[in-house]
Amino acid sequence: DLPLLRDIAQEMVKAGNIERALKIAHGIKSPSSRSWMLWQIAGVTAGERKFEQAIQIASSIVHTPERSRAFYEIVREMARAKLFDQAVKVAQKIEDPSMHSLAIRWIAEEASKAGLYEQAIRIAKSVKHVDYRSLALRCVAEEMTETGLFEQAFEIAKAIEDPIRRLQALAAIVLGIRKEVSVTG
Repeated sequence: DLPLLRDIAQEMVKAGNIERALKIAHGIKSPSSRSWMLWQIAGVTAGERKFEQAIQIASSIVHTPERSRAFYEIVREMARAKLFDQAVKVAQKIEDPSMHSLAIRWIAEEASKAGLYEQAIRIAKSVKHVDYRSLALRCVAEEMTETGLFEQAFEIAKAIEDPIRRLQALAAIVLGIRKEVSVTG
């Protein structure tokens, strides 16, 4: 039963016994089930901030979808840990184009939340998929608005290709300015 094995492996990883979890995974005969299990272990390992080991595990996954998902989870955890440049490098290993764009968008959003706007803008503009790029830039503009950087946020909003995302960013900027005016009178 894969969910039960996943739970057992997850507890082993959390207890620091990654090798035992991997032994269980490698004992699964079906390549697709083994790939799924390794994806789960890589994700939990990344969640424990053991990134190098998680990358090694993900690299050993034979099926592309699970390998891409594993690298995506590693990227998300690296971004949460504010390892933005490293996360961008790991994202290059994601073979699924949509998932790759989604991962890069996630990194840009996390960098923006950390107040690293220049880095966030650079990362957001590197997103290949226009929808995810627009979403990432909207997030950056909204974060800038939260800190009162209205002019810079407006410049970012103008660069958003998707008209709906651009409108959402502009609306957030207008609301931010309104809020600031009502507070400062």
